[in-house]
Amino acid sequence: MKLAPYVRLTRLEHGFLSVIGVLAGMIANDISHAQSIQWVLAVLVPLLTEAGLFALNDYFNIEEDKINAPNRPLVTGEIPERHALLLGLVSLSLAYIFSLAALLINKIDSVLLITLIILSGVLYDVKIKRLGFLGNLVVSFSTASTFLYGGLLVRRIYQINTATWIIFITAFTSCLGREILKGIRDYEGDKKAGVITLAVKYGLNTATHIAGALIVIAIAAALSNTLFVKNSLAYLLFVTPAVILFLLSVKMVAKAPENVELSEKARKYTLYAMGLGLIAFLLGTI
Repeated sequence: MKLAPYVRLTRLEHGFLSVIGVLAGMIANDISHAQSIQWVLAVLVPLLTEAGLFALNDYFNIEEDKINAPNRPLVTGEIPERHALLLGLVSLSLAYIFSLAALLINKIDSVLLITLIILSGVLYDVKIKRLGFLGNLVVSFSTASTFLYGGLLVRRIYQINTATWIIFITAFTSCLGREILKGIRDYEGDKKAGVITLAVKYGLNTATHIAGALIVIAIAAALSNTLFVKNSLAYLLFVTPAVILFLLSVKMVAKAPENVELSEKARKYTLYAMGLGLIAFLLGTI
């Protein structure tokens, strides 16, 4: 059995990024009394959750992928569909079982958040994805919640600090803008498959303007966090190039709103910017 197709199916790189986000959320709030169980959960739960949701995503959306992503392992036949379904269900079950261990240290808020993420993620894979913007909101919330989950492993929700809430807003708005740009890229395939994205419902021009506005909000939030992170110099060192990439993406979509190829390039820029923002927040918490 070749492992490479399964790595592509589960998007392990996304899982590792989620782990970094969770660890950053923990460090930003308080790790002075963190126990081994919290560090273990910070790694296992996001990895398994991401793997499970991505596997189910490809299983339930194989028809759309035949148009929008023909190289996905289920479309090419590298992985049987039943294997993807089994992998998704097992991964999510293990993620939830492990997350329950947080109850042993009275961190019920973290369990409630993971419950919400898994349930909304499965609903997204099965149905909500085809509803377009609602699906974008679910993906953006799940992505941004990695920081909150890390914080909730060490604190109650009312104790989460300002820096964590701001990075949550930054991640949510930038991811939402990126998801809308993805809808622009997949416009033709989504239209044929009946996926009601903003681009399909309101047109490419309107969708690009909304995506650009969300990215501008993300930039403002990212810059404002300089006032709240512990190490503002380290934070600025990485958030500055992230802001530049965000600005370039906004310029691209504003220049040619209906240019699908340019929107895809802008979407990639936002991905790099989000990665730099993640590093910035992690270093800023130390």
